[in-house]
Amino acid sequence: YQRRVRGIEMASLPRLPVPPFALSCQKFLTTLKPLLNPATFSRTSELVKDFKKPGGVGEELYRLLLEWDKTQENSWLEHWWLEEAYMNYKDSIVINVSPCFLFDPSPIRSISQTARAGYLIWGMLHFAESRKGEPVEIVRNVPQDPWFYKQMFSTCRIPSVDTDYLINYDSSVSRHIVVVYRNHFFKVEVYYGPEGGILTPLDIKTQLEEIKDTFKSEPPGLPIGIFSSEHRVTWAKIRKELLNDPVNSASIETIQNSIFVVCLDEYSPEDFDQANHALLHGNITLTSNRWWDKLQLVVFENAIAGIIIEHSGLDGSAYSVMTDTVIEEVEYSRYPIPSNISPPGTLSFPKRLLFKQPNDLAKMERWINEAKSHVGERIRKLGLKTMIFEAFGKFTIKSFRVSPDAFFQMALQLAYYRVHGKTVPTYESVSMRHFKRGRTETGRVASIYSLDFVSSMKRSDVTINEKKKKFKLACEEHVRYIKECKEGKGVDRIFLGLKILSKKNSPRLSHPLFEDEGFKYAFRWIISTSSLELNYSLSGFGPVDEDGYGVCYIIKDEHIDAILTCWEQEGSNGSKCQKMVDSLRESFLEIRELFVESKL
Repeated sequence: YQRRVRGIEMASLPRLPVPPFALSCQKFLTTLKPLLNPATFSRTSELVKDFKKPGGVGEELYRLLLEWDKTQENSWLEHWWLEEAYMNYKDSIVINVSPCFLFDPSPIRSISQTARAGYLIWGMLHFAESRKGEPVEIVRNVPQDPWFYKQMFSTCRIPSVDTDYLINYDSSVSRHIVVVYRNHFFKVEVYYGPEGGILTPLDIKTQLEEIKDTFKSEPPGLPIGIFSSEHRVTWAKIRKELLNDPVNSASIETIQNSIFVVCLDEYSPEDFDQANHALLHGNITLTSNRWWDKLQLVVFENAIAGIIIEHSGLDGSAYSVMTDTVIEEVEYSRYPIPSNISPPGTLSFPKRLLFKQPNDLAKMERWINEAKSHVGERIRKLGLKTMIFEAFGKFTIKSFRVSPDAFFQMALQLAYYRVHGKTVPTYESVSMRHFKRGRTETGRVASIYSLDFVSSMKRSDVTINEKKKKFKLACEEHVRYIKECKEGKGVDRIFLGLKILSKKNSPRLSHPLFEDEGFKYAFRWIISTSSLELNYSLSGFGPVDEDGYGVCYIIKDEHIDAILTCWEQEGSNGSKCQKMVDSLRESFLEIRELFVESKL
């Protein structure tokens, strides 16, 4: 569904527009109607009316936003989004920020951990090389900004007491990967010398086997990686102390400037849920066999594999291109793979990265125990269920003449309504990479039409044909809203910009709208969703809201795959997440029946 074209200059990509102010205010109010009770909606409506009045605070903020847009080289949103959505986030990025991709099993059934890792590493390196010239991609006849691939490799998120930041390292220093095995970190050169090409998969495998053979019987290393799972301020303070020692400083810098990190785990997940849990957070025992500020390839003992993405600099759509390309080219032989092996002794042995403990050993032990406790608390609360719905998929949905994405989203609205008895703010990530430095916009899924549909499904006084009409109206509204988002006419990013400018110009341009109960609730993403076009992977992420769900879904020709996450109550044994999965399955079947039984 995509190809690369070198004849289109990146400069020709359109800039992200600033949506019209008055229209955005009105559209925002429309999205609130199904979410708020009449009294709250009335108060918020009055505040929006005051905010957008001629000569008011809103108009002045909008004028400043237009001026800001003129001063920015690429996009008015680029730096604000990076800071507000990622760099200013201070909780642990494990589960909360870093999604995972679980690859399909290797087509070679008996493949070993190191052999599959060797092929995947080679494929990722080959992909990174292919993107260095920034070839513009075409997706459904629309050019996509390729700049984001620069942020995928040789990039590291750096913790800070104030605001985190990203470092993207030059290829002259980033010509190695870092492998983590039993908490030991190793620098592995992946090019044949300063001017040479990428090591072959077999030579990479040899390096990995050297690590395993040498350290399999050694005690596990100091769990330094667990610190990167900590609260960002805590991690920044620990990192600062570690950097005081030159040995630690050199090791940390080598990890940071690596192309990516490879985690070889002594664990063999037996099903989807086990694998996704292990990728998303590491199950405490594996959480330290990671470096959470980097892109990480994880290969388990039984050769099941996946990646944990560093999400700050780019979004899932770019990673989906990378994973599909690598698996197609490497595991399904769509690209000629070199098979030569270097003569014994010609490859440099992987260099172990050393870490020295501080003189105060009790302090180090306290840091480790606290980090394990903090991440462990969230791991124990996380519910995760993988859903493979095989009754039908895209082919059947298209026969109903509705959008497959709208079908899924309306089924999810129905599933939530059936379990919780209400409609809530629902986020769908809309890729904006067809704009220069475009990231995402929010597709607001809940509408008056979706509420009308879901509330009608249990009513005996509404006929099958009427329910089907309501469903199709809800789908049409969803498609319309997503289309407007893709045109740069969404409401969430403009309100983010206006709110930032209000804060920067406080108290002169403060407005009570930004502190209003209804306004705040509108940005509380109780259901957070994302859909990716993945042929060989599943993807999952944690819930955004403490009472909410994270839903990542893939609609394939004959089945629908999804990973659902939520925060479970103590002792629930995953029942909250399972109940939602069961309700979603039921919703799919119930909606299908509307088309089977209706006479329209």
